[in-house]
Amino acid sequence: SLAVSIERLQLRECRERSTLCVDLALHLRLTDATSGAVRLDERLAYTSGYPDGVDPFKAGPRLYERSVAPYSRCTALADWCSTDGPQLLAEEIERGLGALAAQFARDLDAAPAVTGLAP
Repeated sequence: SLAVSIERLQLRECRERSTLCVDLALHLRLTDATSGAVRLDERLAYTSGYPDGVDPFKAGPRLYERSVAPYSRCTALADWCSTDGPQLLAEEIERGLGALAAQFARDLDAAPAVTGLAP
């Protein structure tokens, strides 16, 4: 079975000044429904770089997270606040979820087979 939890979803300052990006982090854990064996357990983040001068240990991705590509787009604050802002947010969240799902699928394909798992 697949368990997914949202660890973080926020707009935050992006690497380019006066811009914001979507910062979305998920915890994904796949276990065999019969045996309970863990097949894959990881934390992935759809995000973008931080501006120069920001301490990445205080504001960056957690050490146990892995950022995935494509990265979140840096979008001007004025665009987020425009009438198109809600649509931009929905599109960026959808793009992020797609990037995270694609990375999880690649990781699952590359993971070593676990013997005794139900088909």
